[in-house]
Amino acid sequence: MIQVITYNKSKCKFTGESITVSQFDSPRSLDDFQINIIDLSDANIWQNYENTNSSLNCMKDIKSISKIILDSHEGTEIVVILPQNEHLRYSYYTYEKRYSNSILLKDMIPTLHRNILNELHLDLSKITLVFANTKTSIGDRSTNAAFYFKQAEHILTKSDVSEHATTIKLDRIIVTSLQLIDNDSLIKFLTVIGLIREDYSAPEWINNVVFYDDSKNKETIDKNYSTIRKAEEKIHEANEKLLTNNYYKSILYKHGQSLVNVVFEILEKIVNGQ
Repeated sequence: MIQVITYNKSKCKFTGESITVSQFDSPRSLDDFQINIIDLSDANIWQNYENTNSSLNCMKDIKSISKIILDSHEGTEIVVILPQNEHLRYSYYTYEKRYSNSILLKDMIPTLHRNILNELHLDLSKITLVFANTKTSIGDRSTNAAFYFKQAEHILTKSDVSEHATTIKLDRIIVTSLQLIDNDSLIKFLTVIGLIREDYSAPEWINNVVFYDDSKNKETIDKNYSTIRKAEEKIHEANEKLLTNNYYKSILYKHGQSLVNVVFEILEKIVNGQ
């Protein structure tokens, strides 16, 4: 039902019977699933060996995912989870085995738009990604977000107090800045935005609660069930009579002993006054 495409499959925070986890370098076809989650929240995504913050070590994988998105059917649901305000680390020193430079994502938003998010067909040319820490209620949980969307039209979630857009739909792709930390928060999020229908099982006591015109409707149902039962009894009785009549009408085509038996039964009914 759900595919989560993540950077490191072994460290995926989303699990469950209905969830298939794939890595960036080996995603399955999006059309095999109802919902596909592209999770950009892993801090290890935001690294680049080269001396620039305009690319990532996993950029080839992101470009491959981009092609899979283009090839997917129109009805396939795609959700992109943005990172929080991570450090993008770059300029790797092989000898010292460390990155020498870093920059917070909030300080490189135009580059993030142009060089990375655009690769996933997230056209933010008319929408501004703004840094601000907010909280959004998702079901019974309060969920953090480090960014929000300005000038967005199709808004799916808003922050509680400031009412900033934290989840939007861009053409056919849903993108969220919410920090979804586990399977429970993911499922509640997908339910709130309408991709999963919530299944409520009513308790037994609810049947004893009378609401509005319940009594009248139940009386109508009982009365009509009674009429149906009487009609079924009459139909059964009429069918039995038809079978009996057909048996007696068989004198028109039977012969030999079978004919004698039928005629005998008819004569017996005449004598008995039936």
